[in-house]
Amino acid sequence: MIKRFFHSITHAPFKIVKETIVALGIVLSLYQLTVIFFPSISKCLIGWKAFLVFIFISIVYGFLKARKVSKVNFIIPHTNTTVEVLFGDLFKQDGLRVIPVNNFFDSEIGIPVSPKTLHGIMIENHLKGRNFDAIVGEQLASVKSQTVKKTRGKQKRYPIGTTATIKTDGDYLLFALSKTDPTTCKAHCDVATMWFALEQLLNRGRIESNGYPVNLPLVGSGQSGVGLRARDLLNLLLLSIVTATKSRRIAGKIRIILKYDLFQELDLKSIKQHWKE
Repeated sequence: MIKRFFHSITHAPFKIVKETIVALGIVLSLYQLTVIFFPSISKCLIGWKAFLVFIFISIVYGFLKARKVSKVNFIIPHTNTTVEVLFGDLFKQDGLRVIPVNNFFDSEIGIPVSPKTLHGIMIENHLKGRNFDAIVGEQLASVKSQTVKKTRGKQKRYPIGTTATIKTDGDYLLFALSKTDPTTCKAHCDVATMWFALEQLLNRGRIESNGYPVNLPLVGSGQSGVGLRARDLLNLLLLSIVTATKSRRIAGKIRIILKYDLFQELDLKSIKQHWKE
């Protein structure tokens, strides 16, 4: 946390200097007005001590103005939906939690499902004793699948964008984002596949949100290997959300939850500035 705070105020030193100078100009202008209209008060603001106070106020303002933030939000134009982008833990958010999975809906922790992915973390820590395969099997019983011989894990392959819900310690919406190689069990995804999967996910999200927030991770940043920078992935995800919302409302609030290790890479202020216009 200390490291993130330090980086938040040192990532743009020139911006800090610029904002400090602007603030000092404003403070000195206000001082001049005080001298003109309130001469009795201005007598208390004379000397080097007063000047140091002005400098201190300006520097604090410069740091606060230039520092990076951990959360931003904006309203999608011409809608009543708020998008919130923040650094945090997906599993601690209220509402519907979205989990990307592969197109086999695998459950075996290891080669098919990495324990470091959201998919793996949910299976290991958030099922509360429930059987993942049984729940998903029931959900997908009517979905057309293809039986594929795979070296590890499940053998039924589902279409990209297939969704399933799980209710355990919260409400989860799983969606098939990546394709898995039957031989290596390596998941992969490209931009076109991701866009299609997101369309199907958001369509299901309209049905399942029930007035609660919809919480998404930075889709495509994990094991799926889309190959885009975090900022590009975030903008692609936001574009998908904005496009779908303008077509038909999904939820009153949609959150995108980012991992803390992306704090240095992403400037949420600039993201907000771009999307609120």
